[in-house]
Amino acid sequence: MRNDVPVDLNKPAGFWIRVLASLIDFAVFIPLGFIGWWANQRGSIPVMIAINIPFLVYKPLMESRYGATLGKMVCRIQVRDQNGEYISVKTAFLRFIPFLVQSMANLALVIHCFQNADYLSAGSMQEKALIMRLTPLYSIKQLATLFLTLDCLVVAFRKHKKAIHDSIAGTLCVYKKKDSQQSHAEATSETAPSAAPEASDA
Repeated sequence: MRNDVPVDLNKPAGFWIRVLASLIDFAVFIPLGFIGWWANQRGSIPVMIAINIPFLVYKPLMESRYGATLGKMVCRIQVRDQNGEYISVKTAFLRFIPFLVQSMANLALVIHCFQNADYLSAGSMQEKALIMRLTPLYSIKQLATLFLTLDCLVVAFRKHKKAIHDSIAGTLCVYKKKDSQQSHAEATSETAPSAAPEASDA
């Protein structure tokens, strides 16, 4: 059973704190990046598919189960619905759509290149990159990346700091309540008079 982490719905998380959370999450996947580099050198499609699976489930499952990825936990921000409740797995994956599209476009591009003899025989990463840019899938991948970038950039300009994927899923990214706020709320709840006083003995 997960702990109920209190959040402040009136304090949305801004652009830079979300960037920091994303960088921390990126660091979590650095070991997989080394495996990806190894797989790229050898043109291993099964390995490339396998190392993408953790990325494709990490963010949705963490945000539906705990309200935050590891990066968001460090930055003390949470993902919730409009009422401040934890989001469902379905909502978490709906929120993940722009990331999913970009990731799948990139994976499709890599698999296509792995089937290209010129790409596999290229002697340097520069040659591989040039061959990759000449494939039609590269443009699709670039468009998906551009949309994802714009999706995240709008956070800096919108009143409630909502990304496009937040609007799609009906979610908010907000700060956790400070310990002092939480303690005050609990104390107020405990000392508040009951709605109906007990009847006195006759």
